[in-house]
Amino acid sequence: MPWLGRRGETPLSSAQEHCDSECAVPSSGGNIGIYPYAVLGVLIAASMLSFVDRTILSLLVDPLKQQFRFDEAEIGLLAGFGFALFFSIMGLPFGRYADLGNRRMLIIFGVVGWSLATAACGLAQGFLSLFFARTLVGIGEATLGPAAFSLLASYFPRARLGVAMSLFGVGITVGNGVAIALGGIIVQWARSISTGYLFGLPDIGGWRLAFVATGILGIPVVLMFIGVKEPARERGGREAKVPGLKEVVAYIMANGRAFAGVYIGYPLVVVMSFGQLIWGPAYFLRLHGYSAKEFGLIYGLVIGVGGTIALLMGGIWSDWLWRRGYLDAPMRIVLLSVVIQMPLLIAAFLCAQSTLALVLFSMGVVVLCLNGGLLTSTVQILSPDRMRGRLSAIYLIFAYLVGSGLGPLFTGLMTEHLFGGPMGLGRSLATLTAVTLPGASIILMFSLGSVRCTARRLLRAVE
Repeated sequence: MPWLGRRGETPLSSAQEHCDSECAVPSSGGNIGIYPYAVLGVLIAASMLSFVDRTILSLLVDPLKQQFRFDEAEIGLLAGFGFALFFSIMGLPFGRYADLGNRRMLIIFGVVGWSLATAACGLAQGFLSLFFARTLVGIGEATLGPAAFSLLASYFPRARLGVAMSLFGVGITVGNGVAIALGGIIVQWARSISTGYLFGLPDIGGWRLAFVATGILGIPVVLMFIGVKEPARERGGREAKVPGLKEVVAYIMANGRAFAGVYIGYPLVVVMSFGQLIWGPAYFLRLHGYSAKEFGLIYGLVIGVGGTIALLMGGIWSDWLWRRGYLDAPMRIVLLSVVIQMPLLIAAFLCAQSTLALVLFSMGVVVLCLNGGLLTSTVQILSPDRMRGRLSAIYLIFAYLVGSGLGPLFTGLMTEHLFGGPMGLGRSLATLTAVTLPGASIILMFSLGSVRCTARRLLRAVE
């Protein structure tokens, strides 16, 4: 199997074999000091906050449906597409700025913007105003990915980038865990003290207070960025010529087989990931009778602890393989994760026994987290310095417009129109998993050899 075999076992063309023979195995990167890890810690805090803000809605599905009479498809639009549309579109101009301008200030601007937008969700008076607020959350969060990935690639050598990206990905697992666990507590608290109105607006279920409280969490994160320095750039710094979009597209096309895995295979994984992320809590609350607080604490512990351990193991494993010459290591591990998680999640969504369903779901989510930091680290090992921001932004366009946008939406549509309404949610999630993950596996296997060759050529070019 390609992720376990000896070096060179992945099928390669003659050109790729020639590439293997010419390029040396990269070094471990030497001592880089403590400051890059301090910057990484601040970026992790921002990542955690972003995930809390984007996923808090998943615990407020039923109060929103009760107050505004939303159907499943409308919830899917709010949870996924409303956030993902502008998150994806704005990633490209923000990515260009990240290649050229001050990445630290770009992130500060984004944190302020998405925190205010999350609080504004609490002022919504219907679908359109809530959809608009969710798009503003997406615009603000679109600043973080390109700027953070570029910062990390500037602070960490490639031989340590897998661990750095996986540590950054801790913001996803811990942020998701915090969003579900803390969100469940906030929702329960807001319900207990709600008088039925907030800011003069009806607040059935305390959902308005939950959004406002979540938005306030952005203040300490903004303060953390005061001590972050903008690092020098490779090859000429700020004055170096930034390639145009046409050159970026030409680079992608010249390495098309490698980028097919990143821009097609990975988004299919994200479709399933966001489908279960947004609808998973509703599935267990509806079909298995858990309360928001009860499920939130259990799931928060699973993903916050188990998911974080898996994510860090993925990064450590990737860097270990990289130093031994497996320059397609991130994608190998993602492929392994996909193959293992698929049967676990399908079984969880079709299981009628509540405890067993939760155990299977938890195992599948932990394995899913194994690849958390490796999706973005694959982009970085394929990216020249002055294209990092935009290549990352293009990845985020595919991953979030397709993955975050379509995963929750398709799940809602299938539930509403194919599986008989709200109680058919488990079958919708099982179907989504059974369609996306086999397709992702095929594409990733197709791309492995080219990822290795492209990464080797880029290493040789910058030496």
